[in-house]
Amino acid sequence: GPQNKKDDYDANLEALFWHLLGDALGSVIAIAAGLAIWVYGWMWVDPVLSMALSLWLGGTAFKIVRKNLRMLDMAKEIVVDHKMNELERARYYAGRALQDRVHRKHFERLALREVELFTERLVREQFEASGIKIEAKPYRTGEVRESFPVRIDLHNRTFRDLIALSYLYGGGAANMAVKIRGALPIDIKIRVIPEPKIVLRSLDYERETRGKKGTEVLSRKEQVGNLKEAEDNPLRAIKAALLLSGVIPGDGESETLEARLRRLGGGLEITTDSRMPRGSSAGVSSIFLGALVKKIAEITGQNLSVKDQTSLVLWGEQMLGIGGGYQDLIGG
Repeated sequence: GPQNKKDDYDANLEALFWHLLGDALGSVIAIAAGLAIWVYGWMWVDPVLSMALSLWLGGTAFKIVRKNLRMLDMAKEIVVDHKMNELERARYYAGRALQDRVHRKHFERLALREVELFTERLVREQFEASGIKIEAKPYRTGEVRESFPVRIDLHNRTFRDLIALSYLYGGGAANMAVKIRGALPIDIKIRVIPEPKIVLRSLDYERETRGKKGTEVLSRKEQVGNLKEAEDNPLRAIKAALLLSGVIPGDGESETLEARLRRLGGGLEITTDSRMPRGSSAGVSSIFLGALVKKIAEITGQNLSVKDQTSLVLWGEQMLGIGGGYQDLIGG
């Protein structure tokens, strides 16, 4: 069959398998029937073989439909009490995943989605309750730069569920901030430029892609776009930090990016570099975001506490769709 493990069953893949097999067998039958008619004159061969193939494929289609009807019946049971919060629904789906091995992956995805929804809601509520007032002021200095560490976590949980676990059971994640080969591996440089535009550049992206352009120029706030959908954009963390810091006007603000930059005293040139590979599980994206928020706040005259920076970065991760946990940015 198309899939040997029940744990990995996928109705779409099974239907595709039988569809392609039916096409292949149909071609074989057409050739065989043509030869039989040409050699022996058996005109009945073609309709008989075609009917047999149709009945066989119809039987397999019936089995697939029956499996999916079972899925629909199961979906009725999934309509859980709307009064349950996200974590309660996640527990319910996780329990169903253990009970129903055929649809295990489906239930696991539902459980993970509920955890992500809970994390986003909790972070948003904490951010709104923090009372942080973001107001970019005229530049305090013409240039800032700093290097930052990465972090190694000492726990054995995935980043997606750490906030939920901390919320339920308390505790926290143990981390170490580390250097790489004796040096801090993340570099941030921000420089004021006279033109009312923002120039973004990722040196590590250019290095990893062997010269592929890692630069973008922003002159309108509409260029920021949907950060969640721009997963492959190496500059989206910088854009999120600029939004969080008030340099780029938010959706509800009427001021244009050009007008705001002129009010602040000019544009910005932001260059980032990392000597850590992407996906290294060292909190690079979160630490990048935290480092950028810190340095942009510094150059725009905003005095943010570590707690304020943490709240901003946690919310920024939700903007990016990373869904990370406390351990990334605080650990770094």
